[in-house]
Amino acid sequence: MNFSRLLLVLIARRKIIALALLCTVVTTLALTLILPKTYKATSTMVLNYKGVDPVSGFTLSAQLMPRYMATQVDILTNVAVALDVVDVLGLVERPRFQKQFRSNRERQENVRVLIAEALLKKLTVVPARESSVLDIIYKDADPTFAADVANAFAQAYQSANVKLKIDPILKTAGYFQQQVRQSLDRLEKAQNEFTLFQKKNNILTTERGIDVDSLRYNELSTQLVALQGELMAAASQSRQMQSNSLTNAPDVIANPLIQTLKAELTRAEIRMEQTAGRFERAHPLYKSSQFEVERIRSELASQSRIIGKGVESRETILGQRTLHLQSDMAALKARILDRNRARDALAILARQVDSAQRNYAVTSERSAQADLESQSSQSDISLLNVAKTPVKPASPDLVINLASAVVLGLALGCACAVMAEKRDHRIRSVFDLEIQTNVPLLAVITASNRAHRVSGMPAMLRLARALN
Repeated sequence: MNFSRLLLVLIARRKIIALALLCTVVTTLALTLILPKTYKATSTMVLNYKGVDPVSGFTLSAQLMPRYMATQVDILTNVAVALDVVDVLGLVERPRFQKQFRSNRERQENVRVLIAEALLKKLTVVPARESSVLDIIYKDADPTFAADVANAFAQAYQSANVKLKIDPILKTAGYFQQQVRQSLDRLEKAQNEFTLFQKKNNILTTERGIDVDSLRYNELSTQLVALQGELMAAASQSRQMQSNSLTNAPDVIANPLIQTLKAELTRAEIRMEQTAGRFERAHPLYKSSQFEVERIRSELASQSRIIGKGVESRETILGQRTLHLQSDMAALKARILDRNRARDALAILARQVDSAQRNYAVTSERSAQADLESQSSQSDISLLNVAKTPVKPASPDLVINLASAVVLGLALGCACAVMAEKRDHRIRSVFDLEIQTNVPLLAVITASNRAHRVSGMPAMLRLARALN
């Protein structure tokens, strides 16, 4: 079926189309007047999203804004928010809901959930596409109740937003407060250990500077070097005395007393020789000179032995002093090493105290920040428009319903006309006659019995041909 024939069929079946249109419009009008009226209340919220936390200064990427809006819509339509609305408005005690859920034999808490779910079915949240605005729309037969519920959802949403923001921070603040106490205990313990170790080892600082023991050790080391030199010299002299006679020993020769005695011996020997030349050996003067020489020689030998023993005693004394000095140095060195080890241990304790102090400072700072954040009751959600009691119903809309009925009635009438034409097919134009008879058309007879050429057909037929 081409368009020209369809147009002819619709014109021919115009009564069916008009009847279908009339029935559709009347039915729609009747349903519009019969159906209960529904009122729509809208509360508008603004999400003051800046991406920066006012307390911590944390910056959130702007790419997360769509997810943030979707998250806020999910929060607003959550059962927990609806339960807050039920509690705020006291819907459980209202006769309307008591009558609706009277047959429910479950507990009161389940009734709250059922009422919350019923509210969510009539709630619509529409986020703006290019802005951070949320429209909270609630529809109900009671206009006042619709406005109250929309405003209650806005208030509950603000409270839920603050609660979701504060609850994790409160837990974090509690955790950090516990960590602060533990850090303070560790700091006090480390400081006590540091102080007790200082008192026990009598150490005031951890620096390895020059102290009294170090100065004493350096002084003893210098003395030991000098004493070892003297000991080596004494040992050399003792060896020389043992290898040579005492009179030829360097210390004996260099001794002033020995030199004096040798000089006296020389003079005594000269006098004895002179006396021997003048007197007999039995002469008293000769014997006196001889006795003097022997006395000086005996004294010289005695002094030489005394000097030799002095050298040996000096070597022994120097050896003993060297051993004693080495023993003192070993004890002092052990004390210095012990003191250094104690300083190392004290340095470790000092580092532990510093570490505990830094940990305590960082934990205290983070705890103070978390405590400040937990006390912040600011919300990122602001109420832009309060839902007002609607005056006109949102549905059913008479104008929209009638316009839809007209469109639907015309479509239904056209469909009925086409179906009627298929059941009762008739010749509507010369083209139908040519197709059904397969005979060439010679002329068209009009109602006025005047013959026309093919070019003089009725206007409707010419229009159909032109459309073809």
